[in-house]
Amino acid sequence: MMRSMYSGVSGLKNFQMAMDVVGNNISNVNTTGFKASRVTFENTLSQLLKIAMSPRGGIGGTNAIQIGLGSKIATIDRIMTQGAFQNTGKKTDLAIKGAGFFILSDGKRNYFTRAGNFDVDTDGSLVQLSSGLKVMGWMSELDKESGTRIVDSNKPVESIKIPFGLTMPAKETTKMDLSGNLNSNVGFSSFDITLKDNSSNPHDVHVWFSRGAEISSNPNDPFSEVQRYVYYVDQDGDGSPDAAGVLKMDKFGNVKDAGVNAPVETGSSSATTDGTLTLNLANSYYGDYLVALKGDDGTVIYTRASVDGNTITVNDDGIKSGVTYSWKVISIGDGKATTSPLTVTMTGGSGTVTDPAYNFNGYYKVLLKDPATGEEVYSTTVKVDNSNTINISAPVDDGSYDVEVYQYYGDKYEVSDGADLVVSRTGSPKFYEADDPTNFIVPDYTTPKYVTATTVYDSLGKPYQLYLEFVRLGNLDENHRNVWIWRAYLPTGESVSYLDKDGNSLNGSIGGVINFDKTGKIDAYGNIKGGKVSDIDWGNGAKKISFSAKDNGDDVVSIALNLNGVSQFAGEFSAATKFQDGYSTGSLESFNINDDGDIVGVFSNGRTDLIAKIALATFNNPAGLTDVGGSLFVNSANSGSPMVGEANTGGRGSIVSGALEMSNVDLAEEFTKMIVAQRGFQANARVITTTDQILNELVNLKR
Repeated sequence: MMRSMYSGVSGLKNFQMAMDVVGNNISNVNTTGFKASRVTFENTLSQLLKIAMSPRGGIGGTNAIQIGLGSKIATIDRIMTQGAFQNTGKKTDLAIKGAGFFILSDGKRNYFTRAGNFDVDTDGSLVQLSSGLKVMGWMSELDKESGTRIVDSNKPVESIKIPFGLTMPAKETTKMDLSGNLNSNVGFSSFDITLKDNSSNPHDVHVWFSRGAEISSNPNDPFSEVQRYVYYVDQDGDGSPDAAGVLKMDKFGNVKDAGVNAPVETGSSSATTDGTLTLNLANSYYGDYLVALKGDDGTVIYTRASVDGNTITVNDDGIKSGVTYSWKVISIGDGKATTSPLTVTMTGGSGTVTDPAYNFNGYYKVLLKDPATGEEVYSTTVKVDNSNTINISAPVDDGSYDVEVYQYYGDKYEVSDGADLVVSRTGSPKFYEADDPTNFIVPDYTTPKYVTATTVYDSLGKPYQLYLEFVRLGNLDENHRNVWIWRAYLPTGESVSYLDKDGNSLNGSIGGVINFDKTGKIDAYGNIKGGKVSDIDWGNGAKKISFSAKDNGDDVVSIALNLNGVSQFAGEFSAATKFQDGYSTGSLESFNINDDGDIVGVFSNGRTDLIAKIALATFNNPAGLTDVGGSLFVNSANSGSPMVGEANTGGRGSIVSGALEMSNVDLAEEFTKMIVAQRGFQANARVITTTDQILNELVNLKR
């Protein structure tokens, strides 16, 4: 028999095997996670007819003469390239982007697959739908100290079970982080107005506003809905206030009270020491006053002063020894104008009260009180010109009354004869000319108050609506030019206490204080020790708040506030709580799977927590795995042992939820292989038929 017959037979068998592989690939073109295979051939043993000879004498060398005896299957390789993804929208459909295999188990043996068409069975286990094999990973455990769930991926893998009915215990709020902006451009905008005197001569008047140092002695609640502003009037353009007044605004931007005062005294003094100037007044005064200085070197200084007597000492770095300063003292307070208990005897609706210790000059509010009950009987406003006596006219019964005298404000300021500036005391903050009300200015106003709210929780999970209120003061002193005060309050009425960073109580504090530097960042913290912002303690900032929840079965709730993320720029208010760590109790409602393989539970309280983590396995030689059907593999002697770990670590791929990996079979390539196999089979068949014809001719020789 001829050798070619057997060579042709081996070719037929091999190409038949190649067609089997192609057929299997094509049949699995839509199999989830399928990896295509390929066939490679190699030749079989060759028969040696003549050995190779080396060169000798004058004859060159000759090659060996060999006849091949056909082909055989060398390998059937599995191609482990990444398949494309098919989006399904089902969260338990998982695909692996990169290397790795899901681990499945029947309780006795582990299997490996790229097909992630999983679902949850009746007891919550994550399983492969077709086989019921359980998906392996690690279940989370509750860390009792932190209250969060963690996964220990160093432990052996276990079946994953979604614990429907799982409850998350409540957690008390212990810290809050705030971020966003506090608008620096609040309050009033300065303006200019031109007034005409009786001779129609124009007078340009500049008005500007301030808070800060001028408000620091205000006896009213600094967080009151009525906010107090001091404004200054400059009629000669030298930058020094010629008059001063007060505007009190409610939260709706309406004027609650207003007025303006001319100087009670003017004079001139020379500084003998840098930074200090003493003013000797002709009369004694009590209360809050503006002191405006203009030096003969052109410097302008104005500051607030609390006066009790006939001298005022002004401390300011701008004061220079040897410079003569003209000065004005202007009432800007609305506190008491006397310290002495005063009484008046009213007869026929008139009476006179005298305080020999102090001089009255300007406008005052006078209150008459019943000495027996302390109840207010009547109030009136009077104007006094350099006198320690106040004449009172009031429709009250004859008799003796207690008297309280408060600084107040005039209705208008005379810039020149017939040119009077008036400020409205109700409605819009309107400045106008007394004899021409059509000549007016309504300055732009933005409230300095800003409130943000967030929900916090006690240890039993009871929610509380906590409000944080910020109020801009502005310039307090040289080192604190962008000051805001803040407080916390609850609408349910729980009293809020303030603590320092170490949790020590700031007894008597009514709120915190922050100062921003010129870059808009917080550079100092303080607290308001009493009811006045003049009592700011910059050395011990309020960093924590606490309130009692005992009426609800809990104890004190203490919250550390992180304000470092708050900025101050000339932009919209946006400061808000970006994080607080408390929450109420909740039950598991659903879950999601992220690219790290974390199964994250979504609870009814709006929180999320880690339930489990899906494990992935890699192999040194994944093509060496043994296919056991059902899109499953087991490790073999040549695949290596599985290296189990978390997704996105150790060369393992990431997990894509809501998608499945498609087969990596390329139909164009498979059809090409099919043609090659068909033609190869035909060619080998021709070898057999041709050999048969040759043998037939040999047989015919005998005929």
